[in-house]
Amino acid sequence: MLTKFRDSGPPVMEWAAQREATAAPRTFTSTPVKPALAVNNPRLYREVFGFAFASSLGDPTIGYPSWNFGLLSTVAYFGIHVDWTGDFSGGSALNTWNNPSGPVPGFIQTAHANGTKVVLSIAMFDSTSGTPNMCSALQRYNTTIQRTVAEIQAKG
Repeated sequence: MLTKFRDSGPPVMEWAAQREATAAPRTFTSTPVKPALAVNNPRLYREVFGFAFASSLGDPTIGYPSWNFGLLSTVAYFGIHVDWTGDFSGGSALNTWNNPSGPVPGFIQTAHANGTKVVLSIAMFDSTSGTPNMCSALQRYNTTIQRTVAEIQAKG
């Protein structure tokens, strides 16, 4: 007879939790943390990552115009979708990215002016059984890489 449901977690997790709950207290010595050298924004000691969906990027309430870029080291544009050919698929995110009168140019300019890096997020989703489209896109990674690099170079 089953005493646990499958979604209650694997038995090893219960064992680990019990072991941790009954373990003797340990003492740790702390060492001072040095600021990361990779942070571009001199006002920050750690990477602070922000992202925006294409659909809300220019929104003055929640989009980039409302952000304090002085508190961000890196921001991501989320994101451009890849289809089974490895190329970008159409859609509102790609249209927003490519619109010279849209919010993307201001987003990038504002970020860079504040010492904040910008990254482009690309995604390939496949809910088909066996994920054949995902596998096909992965086999065509050169196309995805070439298109992504070209888009980033075009935006500066």
